[in-house]
Amino acid sequence: MMDSFKQTAANYLLKALKKQGAKHMFLVPGGVVDSFLPEFDDADVVGIVAAHEGGAAYMADGYSRARSDTLGVCIGIGGPGLTNMVTAIATAYSDRERILVVAGRIPRTWLGRQAFQDSSSSGASDVEIARPITVFTQEIPDADGIPIFLRQALRSTLTPDRAPAFISVPLLQQPDPARPPEPTL
Repeated sequence: MMDSFKQTAANYLLKALKKQGAKHMFLVPGGVVDSFLPEFDDADVVGIVAAHEGGAAYMADGYSRARSDTLGVCIGIGGPGLTNMVTAIATAYSDRERILVVAGRIPRTWLGRQAFQDSSSSGASDVEIARPITVFTQEIPDADGIPIFLRQALRSTLTPDRAPAFISVPLLQQPDPARPPEPTL
């Protein structure tokens, strides 16, 4: 890994999505996704704040439909934020629209301890909620996993069959430096 490479995980994610053509992303701020907010300007991405997570997901769906060359992206908190997005994600799934849903969750050290808005398997499991209405669902374990799992999510949603993909990123991993994966031969 490159020690001199300094980029937050949130910044890496936003820039990688911009390379896929997503120049606008739809979100509802909340503690576990607030680290994305200061990164929008640096990533040259427009963050559009919605009043409700369902609205953010519907906006991402509409963005994908209006711009056939890209995917829609919505960002919100896991648990109750994700459940607010379910109808919009299910609509995109049934209509085969490509959206990427990014949910922030509590820090890994809090998982399973009945923390407020725990969206792990001991709480309202985001992975289990998203699985039936997405083609790819992944809880990303740490910042180093973002490039790998983001690539898989994008491959899944950008296929000719198109459908939503879901990734969950823990709070403490978002501000961590993200490093590009080692080249493979």
